[in-house]
Amino acid sequence: MAELRTPTKALITVYGIVCRKTFVSKRTLQMGVMYAVICFNEGAYARTEVLKALKINPGVNTCEGLRKIDYVRICEAEMAVQKASKEARTTKRQIQRKQDALERSMQDEYSAGNFRL
Repeated sequence: MAELRTPTKALITVYGIVCRKTFVSKRTLQMGVMYAVICFNEGAYARTEVLKALKINPGVNTCEGLRKIDYVRICEAEMAVQKASKEARTTKRQIQRKQDALERSMQDEYSAGNFRL
């Protein structure tokens, strides 16, 4: 579930994890949905809190792996934001340049003492 980007994808993943081919009880499905919501809101490391609440102590490698999953997810999100903001800045500059060029061409046509035949 480290690749989840939207709540809808999180719930679809719950269906894949909890409801594969066998019937599950309502309680199991509720726990799966809560698990997906926790992972979506808090990140992958929140899984360790769920395990601790169930009196299961996660191992050191589990904790480290989940931290790395969260770190990678955050880095990817930051890179995506930087890319989007860069694209927005370049688009804004292009629009500004076009407007400036249009204004310059309009100034050349209608300036004082600039009558041409």
